[in-house]
Amino acid sequence: MAPDVDIVVPTVGRPSLARLLAALADGAPAGRILLVDDRPGAPGPLPLGAPPAAVAARLALLRSGG
Repeated sequence: MAPDVDIVVPTVGRPSLARLLAALADGAPAGRILLVDDRPGAPGPLPLGAPPAAVAARLALLRSGG
């Protein structure tokens, strides 16, 4: 049995973030998916769309402020 693995995704809010989450839903190992918002200031929500159910419960958002 493989151990759980946490995945850290630094992001500046590119539109491809939603595609990445969809790909992780198709086969990422169990564990948390930590999105680190590296955009400076308070730019509003990330362009996630509706994350797939397979990853939505494992998502955590951290803001670094760039």
